[in-house]
Amino acid sequence: MQEEFDALQRNRTWTLVPRPPRANVITGKSVFRHKTCSDGTLERYKARWVVCGFRRRAGVDFTETFALVVKPGTIRTVLQLAVSRSWPVHQMDVSNAFLHGHLEEQVYCEQPTGFIDASLPGHVCLLSRSLYGLKQAPRAWYQRIAGFLQTLGFSVTRSDASLFVYRHGDTTAYLLLYVDDIILTASSAAILHQITLRLREEFAIKDLGALHYFLVIEVVRRPDGFFLHQQNVSLPTHHHNCTSLPNREYLNLARNFVTSSRETENISTLLALCAFIAVADAQAKAPVDPALPKNSHMIHPGRFGKRDHVISCDDTKDGKNPCVATCDKRCPNECIVMCPGCKTYCLCDFYPGMSCGDPRFTGADGNNFYFHGKKDQDFCVLSDADLHINAHFIGKRNPTMSRDFTWIQALGIRFADHQLYMGAQKTIEWNNDIDRLEMAFDGASIEIPANLGAKWESDIIPGLTVTRTAVTNGVRVQLQGVFDIMAKVLPITEEDSRIHNYGVTKDDSLAHLDIGFKFNNLTDDVHGVLGQTYRSDYVNKLSMTANMPVMGGATRYVSSGIFATDCEVARFGHHVGISMVTAQAN
Repeated sequence: MQEEFDALQRNRTWTLVPRPPRANVITGKSVFRHKTCSDGTLERYKARWVVCGFRRRAGVDFTETFALVVKPGTIRTVLQLAVSRSWPVHQMDVSNAFLHGHLEEQVYCEQPTGFIDASLPGHVCLLSRSLYGLKQAPRAWYQRIAGFLQTLGFSVTRSDASLFVYRHGDTTAYLLLYVDDIILTASSAAILHQITLRLREEFAIKDLGALHYFLVIEVVRRPDGFFLHQQNVSLPTHHHNCTSLPNREYLNLARNFVTSSRETENISTLLALCAFIAVADAQAKAPVDPALPKNSHMIHPGRFGKRDHVISCDDTKDGKNPCVATCDKRCPNECIVMCPGCKTYCLCDFYPGMSCGDPRFTGADGNNFYFHGKKDQDFCVLSDADLHINAHFIGKRNPTMSRDFTWIQALGIRFADHQLYMGAQKTIEWNNDIDRLEMAFDGASIEIPANLGAKWESDIIPGLTVTRTAVTNGVRVQLQGVFDIMAKVLPITEEDSRIHNYGVTKDDSLAHLDIGFKFNNLTDDVHGVLGQTYRSDYVNKLSMTANMPVMGGATRYVSSGIFATDCEVARFGHHVGISMVTAQAN
C-alpha cells in the first residue's frame, strides 16, 4: 500500500484543502488482490486506493462517462491482419492508468486511511487527477491518451473508439486499448520501437514484449497464426462448449460461474473467450452455400486469393479423363459447377432475383436481361404496395459507345414508414481487408462487428436482421416474411476493365454491389425493373436470342432520389398494406 500511496504522491493526484461546507466529500478504501502469471502462479501482490464513486450523482457531480473497452471483434481483426502481413505484435501495461487522467470537475475525497497528514488531519483531498472508482475516471484517462496518440499521428476509428490507426506513407500501425492494457502492432519493428519509446516518455508504461497474455487469455504465435487458449485457468468441470451457444447464452453461462468476487470481475473475460472460440470455429468451417441441384458444386476462388481456383469432375462410367472447371470471367470470385460435364454458371445465371455486374438481372421467370439505367441516377428496382426498392447507379462513359457502363452502387429500401440503406463506399485503391459496405436504418448508421456471422438486430422492427456473410464487404439482410437480400461489395479490376473496355482510371475502383433478392408475399400488382417479372401476367417481350437482352424504358423507372417513390410505375402505398409488413415481422 505504501507503493500505491507513493505513486499517488508522485503524480500529484490531489491537493490538501480545508473541508468546504456542503461539499460532497467521498470516502475510499484499500483494495488488495493477487496478480497472477499466465501459468496461474503468483506474480505479485497488488494494492490500490479506490474511492467510492457510487456516492457521486450523475448530472450534479459528473456528466459523461466512457467504457474504455476494445471490442473482441476488433482484437481478432487486428491480430488477423498482423498474421497475414507478418507484423510484430507487442503488449504493454500502463501503471496506474487512471492517475494520468485530468479531471474537469471538482472532486473532494477523504485522505487515505493510514496515510493521513499529521499536520493537516482535518483537510480533505481536492483531486486534480482521476482515481479508480470515479465514474468519470475511464473517460478522463481515455481523453488523455487519445489526445497524446493524436499528436503522434494516430487517428481514432469510427467503428471502435479504442482502436487507433497510424498511417504515414508505407508505414502503418494499429494500437488497441483495453483500460490499461495495450496491444501494438506495426508494419516494421523500427516504427513499433519508436512508438513505444514515445509512449514511455509520456506515461508509466511497461513493455511486456511480444504478445503472450492478454485479458487472461494466453496467446501463442505460430507460423500459421495465433493460438489462443486458457488451459491454465480453472473452469468448472461442467463447462459448456462456447461454440454451441447463441450470443445471449454467453452471459447466462458466465453468471453460472460466479461464485466469488474475483470470478465476477472475470465475466467479461469469459465472454471474450467464448466469442474468440465461436468465431474461430465459424471461420474454420466451410462457407455455407445456397441449396444447389444434385451433382453441382460451389467454388469460391476469390476467398482464397486465386482467380483460377478450379474443380475437377469425373464420371467413372464414361472411361474419360476428368474434366476441369474454372469460373467464368464474369464471376471470378464464385460460381456453380455442374458435374460431370464441368458446365459453369454465375449466380446471376442461376438464381432468380440476382443482379450482377453491368447490371444484369435474372427475372423471376428465369431469364436474364440487362438494364443499364444511367450513371448518377436512381431507378426503381421493385415497387409494391408496402415495399419499394430503388438502386443508385454509378458508371463510366466510353466515348466509342452511346451509353454508360453502369453498376449498382447502393440500394434504398422502404417498408412501412422505415428506410434501410446499403451502399458501396467510393474507394480509389481496393483492399478486400477493408470493409467498404455502408448501412443505415432510419438515418442511423448500422455498426456490425467484423466477424463472420456477426449479426445486427433492429430494436424497432422484430425480424429485421443484418448478418455478415464475410468478415468484410458481405452481408445478408432479412425482414422475416418480406425479403431476403444477399449483398457483396466488389471493385472493377484493371483486368475487368481491359477485357470489357470499361476505361476505368486509377482515381476510382468503381466499388459496387452484387445483389441477390428473394421476396415473399408480393402482390400481383408489383412493378419495377425486376419487380414486374414476379407478376402472374408478366410477358417477357425481350429478344432472348440476343447476346445481351436489354430492358429499355428507363424513363418509366427513374426516381428523384434513393428513397423516392415517384417513378412512373410506383405502387408503394397504393392501398393499406403497411400493417402487413409489421405483422409478418412479428
